[in-house]
Amino acid sequence: MPPEVPSFGAMLIQTLVSLGLVCALAFVAIRFGLARWMQRRDEGPQHLEVVSSLPLGPRRTLYLVRAVDEVLVVGASEAGLQPLGKLDPQALGKLQSATGPDATSASEPDKDSSDPGSERVLS
Repeated sequence: MPPEVPSFGAMLIQTLVSLGLVCALAFVAIRFGLARWMQRRDEGPQHLEVVSSLPLGPRRTLYLVRAVDEVLVVGASEAGLQPLGKLDPQALGKLQSATGPDATSASEPDKDSSDPGSERVLS
């Protein structure tokens, strides 16, 4: 006697039920598991803050990043992130108070070696 072959309708129902269970499981995992993971990631004190950014080209950007009590000048390009220098936090405060808090992203003063607020980190 040949083995009994399930009907097409039974296989289709079994496939649709399995697909529904997988979609429900994915929904629950994303809805509740991912939400908890994102909350844990945002907990704790924030030690880094992007103070300002200035796009220089299609894939090049200049960032001012506050790290605890320092303000770092960081360049971003296709090659990655490159620390460019440091800015005195008091100089940043003076710059923001003189031009307004949103103006630091529009124009940055030239930093040369005579400016006490800038310090060269890497060459």
